Amino acid sequence: MTDLESVKKRFLREEPAKRLGHLAADLLRVANFIETGSSNAAIPIIRESKFMAEWSAPDSDPEVQGLLSEMQSFLALKEVAWNRWIQNQSEVRQAASTLRYWSEEFLKHSGLLNP
Repeated sequence: MTDLESVKKRFLREEPAKRLGHLAADLLRVANFIETGSSNAAIPIIRESKFMAEWSAPDSDPEVQGLLSEMQSFLALKEVAWNRWIQNQSEVRQAASTLRYWSEEFLKHSGLLNP
């Protein structure tokens, strides 16, 4: 079993709300890594987050599916042009802000913050 397969099995054992919470936490970690200059630590989390979005979509409502798709595309584009934009502090701040937005949205939609 590949590492990705084990990650998928473990991830899919979680309830859908916890999946979104897990994804929200990972996006926040990526934002923090890129802003603090630890961008290389963000790369594996970005790759895993793209898969988590794909795995989460079937159990999500249409609004969340749209956010997941948008976030996944954003991460894929950033990954492809990584060496170009990661050197530009303005783009790094903008990307971190966008990732924080999605993190908040996924956490909100997860319902984990509701009492």
